[in-house]
This record gives sequence, C-alpha cells and structure tokens, in this order.
Amino acid sequence: MKAIPTLVLLLLVGSAAVPAQQEDLWQAARLGDLAGVKAALDAGASIDGGDRWDNTAIYLAARAGHLEVARWLIENGADVDVRESFYGTRPLEAALQGGHYEVANLLLASGAEGREQALAFGLLRGQPDVARAAIESGPIYASALEQLRSQVEDPEMRALLAKARSEPDPEPPKLTSEQIDRMTGRFEGWVSDSFVAARREGDGLVLTIDGGEPIAMQITGEQSFRSADGSIEANFFGR
Repeated sequence: MKAIPTLVLLLLVGSAAVPAQQEDLWQAARLGDLAGVKAALDAGASIDGGDRWDNTAIYLAARAGHLEVARWLIENGADVDVRESFYGTRPLEAALQGGHYEVANLLLASGAEGREQALAFGLLRGQPDVARAAIESGPIYASALEQLRSQVEDPEMRALLAKARSEPDPEPPKLTSEQIDRMTGRFEGWVSDSFVAARREGDGLVLTIDGGEPIAMQITGEQSFRSADGSIEANFFGR
C-alpha cells in the first residue's frame, strides 16, 4: 500500500563531502548511462554506496527503468535488497511502482526479496509476466497463496497461480510500537482503489477501509498484516 502524502517536512543537516566519483555513479545510474556507471566504479566509487537517503545505483536504475544498467550492476555484485531510508522501499518495489516490469522481472530472477508482493501485483494488475517471474523465483508463502486464490478470478491468472510452489509462513516478527506507528495514517491501495485509515491498537493495527467497520490486523511480516479470518491482507510500501 502506498502512503497518501499530505505534508512532508525535511530537516536538512550537514553531511560529509561525497567523493565526485560516487556522485557520478548515482547520476549515471539515474540516466541509464552504462559507460558512466563503469567509469565511476573504475574511478573508485562504491557499487552499494548510498546518498543521504541511501539510494544506491541499483535502486536508482530500477526506479528509472534502466534494464541494462540494472543487469550490469547485478552481475557485478550490487545488493538487490538494499532499502532506501526515505520511504523504506527496495529496488523491486521501486521498479513495480514505476511500471518497469522488465527490471522487476530481472530483480526477481536475481533473488530479490518480495516475491509474494510481486505475485499479488502481477495477478491483480493484469501483468502475467510479473506473476510468472515471481512464481519462477521460488516458493510462495502458504498464506499469500491462499489469499490470492480467493481473490483472483481471471482464468489466465488462475492458471498461473496453480503453478506456484508453496512454503510454510515464517514466524511473525516482533514489532515495536514505533515500528507499527510508521504504518499508521491514511493510505491508498497499490493493487486496488480502496482508501484505508490505519491506527495502532496495542501490538497490532486497526484498519478502516473506505469508511467501513474497523478491522483488527495481526502482524505477519515487517510491513505486512492480516485479519484474523485471513480475508484481508495489507502490505505497506513507501513508509
């Protein structure tokens, strides 16, 4: 789910000078300049070095949809699961949000985390190639498969879903009140048109969807929650 921005306040603080070659790497990754990426790394830039918001070269290339740059960075050891610190998203999420599906498929094939979210995106947004890449990248958590089987109606997508391998859900993490509070506020759906209000209640989250009745949600992942009856699952992005 993606936050509805209302007011963003940034406190800009002084930071250490960044080497010119590192700035060159980030700029080349943003622009899809593969020669520039190689030159910056040859000059001593760090392939996983991040800017003030921890945007790395692979993240910037994925967000902009530069397939060949992303492929070269991955082949040369870039971390595909690095999180930027402003919204807390990874390269896979950035690629999906930007509609850069070839880059998303590359990241999935390269072992990026988040295949459950990518599978849901592909099935519910009518992107069979993304769904197929998610399925081929490894087993899907059992609860996610169960939820998707109850949601997906399109015959082509259901046929894809039938090919998915299942694995047991992991133990849910222990989140602090501060971590849960990061996922409170007003949101819009990423794979639906729903509007959601979220508030913390005890060790869990309570959602109100499109002004309906409050729904208690249980923690299932670092940024994932599910209703007690399993009928609603919420995955947060951009927090």
